[in-house]
Amino acid sequence: MSCIVILDDRATNRAIYSQLARSVGQDVSVTVFSDAAEALGWLQENRADLIVTDYEMPRIDGDEFITRFRALPGSARVPIMMITVCSQRQKRLRALESGATDFLRAPVDHCEFITRARNLLRLSRSATPLAETSAPPAPAHAAPSADDVGEDQSPNLLARCGEADYAIHVVEVDFSGLLADLSPVLRGHLRGSDFVVRLDPRRYALLQSHVLRPDDARALSHRLRCVCESLDGVAAFRIGVALPRKGRESAAQRAVACLREAAALARAAPRSNSSRAHWRLAPWVELATGAIAGVELMSPDNVLEFSDAEARRVAFSCAAGRGFADGRFRVGMRLALAGGDLAPSLLRLPALFVEYGIEPSRFELVVDLGEIVEDVARWERIADASKALGVSLALDFAAYADDPAIFWPTLRRAQEQGWCDVARYSCPHEKAAALARALRARAEAELGAPLVLRADDVATPAVLPALRRAGVNFAQGPCFGAPLALRDLTRLPPRLDRAAVQARRA
Repeated sequence: MSCIVILDDRATNRAIYSQLARSVGQDVSVTVFSDAAEALGWLQENRADLIVTDYEMPRIDGDEFITRFRALPGSARVPIMMITVCSQRQKRLRALESGATDFLRAPVDHCEFITRARNLLRLSRSATPLAETSAPPAPAHAAPSADDVGEDQSPNLLARCGEADYAIHVVEVDFSGLLADLSPVLRGHLRGSDFVVRLDPRRYALLQSHVLRPDDARALSHRLRCVCESLDGVAAFRIGVALPRKGRESAAQRAVACLREAAALARAAPRSNSSRAHWRLAPWVELATGAIAGVELMSPDNVLEFSDAEARRVAFSCAAGRGFADGRFRVGMRLALAGGDLAPSLLRLPALFVEYGIEPSRFELVVDLGEIVEDVARWERIADASKALGVSLALDFAAYADDPAIFWPTLRRAQEQGWCDVARYSCPHEKAAALARALRARAEAELGAPLVLRADDVATPAVLPALRRAGVNFAQGPCFGAPLALRDLTRLPPRLDRAAVQARRA
């Protein structure tokens, strides 16, 4: 059983992050704290496999909390994911120096939270045997050959680390094939004594041996960057490199810390080789017809925000490029309620509708219900303005999917006021169909109107028949394959009208 510790001084955030953490896996337990001092006291006596902490907290902020925690015995192996609205580079670097492993920007994207948490737990589990032992690492000549190493072999990499003459590089890529293994490509640019390991489908760790100067590590990092730039299909990549630090820890503990630091630097590094050509479209499918009914605009590693002016224009280009007469095909973008003034961006929409010649209903804004709870008044103003413009609105209540008592009052008000065209929820398990049936029955009983549902995170096609029978209208997720490239949108088959579907079934 893995333990995830959540630390945040805001009750709403604790509820959201706890729900997301429980979605990471069935073998995960969650412990929640609102006070950093209380969390530190608990961590002195208990084990954690992953810590998720806010940055801005009273009395003890996230940076100081990490510093104090890293001073505790046995803390070196525990990954820490920091959530912050701060974009200042200095604060991130200070957190890295304190021992942060990864970062997430608030408001948090749910899929990104779950994916990164799983990856960090995997890293934590693989590092545990080395972090808790004082035995010296195996000599390089006794380690297995790089050609014999498969996936998830980070202990093998760490076992090859010497006292101080090595560097670890972490390469994080977004490849159009998603599961394509770049290990052979990367290995072809290393020396015989170097080592490459695939940490997960998108991250690789490389051990560079006989590093006498930092310039040696920087030269390999530059070479790896050139390799990634030459690969067809790489949408974006980041590289982080770290050298072991001198200290009282064992060689194995320094190796684990070095790998953690390189991974954190890779995550904090700006994306390279990213452009509009590498943006992706995550499709959603109408279950009644099997046709693609819309897409959500994404960057290589996240959903694009409505506040991004260039992304808005790309979304409108996608909507206009489809040319559907029925106007039901939608292009969605995430709308973050927190942050700056959204009014100027909303006021530009009518001009874009005219410029691209599309119906406003084809443009969809996806809003997280947790953010609505945080600032109901702001949401109501934005919802009124959006509906006045004719824009479609989707409410995402994924973080509360297992507890309708929390999200139903807000969802009901949105339905009554016409602020919700689609209710989107996460369905990674078998309860998804039962939840859909309960929601539709409640909507019919209390509102006298059907609830349009879109199931997200659908992992396998096997659950689609159950969702269809439960009355789910749309579905999206990994079961439909990798997100599309922008150029592929025009190649999609046109939607089938309902008369054609019924005729085909007859």
